[in-house]
Amino acid sequence: MKVKDLANIVRPLIFDNEYEGYEHNSLGSCVVIEYASRFFVITALHNNKGDVYEPKQFMVPYSSGSNLFFPTKEAFSVETSENEDTDHKDVFFIEISREDIEEDKLELDTIINFNENYDISSTMETKYIVHGFPDELQEIDFDKKVMKNRRFSVSGKLQSSECYLGIDQIKFDGSAGLNSFRGMSGGGVFSLTPDGDGRYFNKFEGILLRGTATSLIGYVLKREVIQKYLEKIIG
Repeated sequence: MKVKDLANIVRPLIFDNEYEGYEHNSLGSCVVIEYASRFFVITALHNNKGDVYEPKQFMVPYSSGSNLFFPTKEAFSVETSENEDTDHKDVFFIEISREDIEEDKLELDTIINFNENYDISSTMETKYIVHGFPDELQEIDFDKKVMKNRRFSVSGKLQSSECYLGIDQIKFDGSAGLNSFRGMSGGGVFSLTPDGDGRYFNKFEGILLRGTATSLIGYVLKREVIQKYLEKIIG
């Protein structure tokens, strides 16, 4: 996939709160992946506001800006125990009902194929880029019943590999004027490694769990951890 197309993989996570006149709001960011012939939405668990929403309330567009949403059927989170460090378990999976997908509207190049194996080694020149939908850029007009989701991208460098269990730390190059990265949680994190010929190898590294515009530090749940959880879900 071309670097310029990576942003299209990341989608806004919208929910239906079932209150007439105020039906929809933005929860954060998410990605859609394919694994073992099944489709899943992946986001940060804390976007679920304490696990209070039903799968049918999550609305994930086929593509950013689309008014067509994936049919969802079941949600999964990771079990935790009391007093456990749970950063690496701050992930939430929503399965898409594949049989109900409108295939002619599906853009496979905006879905991460977890069945593919990556053999790309990072170097000192490797850059990271995060795509997401920060709250302060989202616009909702309840009177006109209009929602505008605006994507944001920020680059950075790996600062610490496995700073916590299953978590990488990245240092952002800047905030591009954002006051807060709130809403970016669940956004896709990609590495870009020069191939020596003026192009870049790109790789999905995981999802952003949290980050701040003041410290310019972000924490990433690693792809390998996500895949282990998927293996448990698939059984």
